[in-house]
Amino acid sequence: EEPPVGEADLAVVDLNLPGMSGVELIRILSAPPYSLRCLAWTAHTQREVVLAAFKAGACGYLVKGNPFDEIRKVLNEVAVGSVPISAFVTRHILDSLLLSEESVTNIPISQREREILRHFANGQSYKEIAATLGLSIHTVHTHLKNIYKKLKVKGRRGAMSRAQELGWIVNP
Repeated sequence: EEPPVGEADLAVVDLNLPGMSGVELIRILSAPPYSLRCLAWTAHTQREVVLAAFKAGACGYLVKGNPFDEIRKVLNEVAVGSVPISAFVTRHILDSLLLSEESVTNIPISQREREILRHFANGQSYKEIAATLGLSIHTVHTHLKNIYKKLKVKGRRGAMSRAQELGWIVNP
C-alpha cells in the first residue's frame, strides 16, 4: 500500500546533531510508530560509529563528500529496500563479526575496572574518579593500565572504542 502523500518513508540522518546523537535519532525513527528506513550520512568512518548506526537501525551508511550521482544511487537503493554498504563499512562489519563471543566473554575485567571505565567514559579525570570511588589517584591509574592491557589497547580512545564495541559503555 502506498503511503499517503506527505508521509516520509526514508530519512537521511546526519550523525552529528546538536542535542541528540544521530545514532539515537536513527533508533527512534526506525522503530514504530515511524518505522522509517534510515540512511546514516556522516564524515565518521570509525568502526564503533558505523556499527552503532547499523545496530540502531540504519539501512545504509554514506560518507559525506560523495558525488551527487553516488548519493542519488544510494538513496534509490535504500528506498527500494537494499542495504548499500561501501567497502570500508563491509570491513568494519567483518572485523566485528570476527570478534568471537568467546573472546569477548573471556576478558577478565573486574567489576571495579568496569566501574572505573564507565567513569572514565563519562569524562571524569583520574582525580575525580578517585574522589568518587574513595580510591587514590595511583590506584585509579593502575586499574586503567590494567584495563588497557586486558583490552589490548593503547590509551583512552582505544579503551573507549573497545568498551563500546563490547557493550560495556554506550556513547562515551
